[in-house]
Amino acid sequence: MSWFRRVFLSSIGKKFWMGVTGVLLCLFIAFHLTANLVFFFGPEAYNGFSAALEKIPVLLLLEIGLFALFGLHILLGIVLYFDNRSSRDRYAVYGTKLGGFGTWASKNMIWTGVIVLIYLGIHVRRFVFSEVPEVNGHADYHGLNFEVFSSTLYALWYVFGVAVLAVHISHGLQSAFRSLGVNHPVYTPVLEWLSAVAAVLVGVGFASIPIYVLIKGA
Repeated sequence: MSWFRRVFLSSIGKKFWMGVTGVLLCLFIAFHLTANLVFFFGPEAYNGFSAALEKIPVLLLLEIGLFALFGLHILLGIVLYFDNRSSRDRYAVYGTKLGGFGTWASKNMIWTGVIVLIYLGIHVRRFVFSEVPEVNGHADYHGLNFEVFSSTLYALWYVFGVAVLAVHISHGLQSAFRSLGVNHPVYTPVLEWLSAVAAVLVGVGFASIPIYVLIKGA
């Protein structure tokens, strides 16, 4: 029990696993963004890629694992938030050198996380549980994007959601590496810069599809 308490229940242990789940989720986001950008190669490429993903034998297990990963990350975030409120030692501030926006992002991780959670719930509802249109007897995932983002209100909500996700990542990724022990006067500023770049790529990349659909449909 002492080993379990030290690894999973101690402050350092919870921050470590928060960092692990954060990095893994960022890797998933990077893959998901790459898959989404296939959209710009046209219906045939996008539908073929999406159909190939649907045929992965262990897809259900991967989805269950992903939901479990999200759940653990959320649970750890909530626990650490209340731990830090009681100790007056906010998680993952670590004296960020970004200042201004970086400090604001670090202090509002719990709230950006809440917005991202709401965004993800609506996103899954719209894309995972929606009926996919068909073309020539095959699922038209490319057309689904046009169908969903033809709603200006939803498209704008999606852009807002990924913008908040980008803010969350801008601080969360660098904090994750610090929690994993990567904290050095030379490497830390580089990680802060790379985290900011990654956040911009995520925000712009995901937002590009609804913006394209809105412009094309105008």
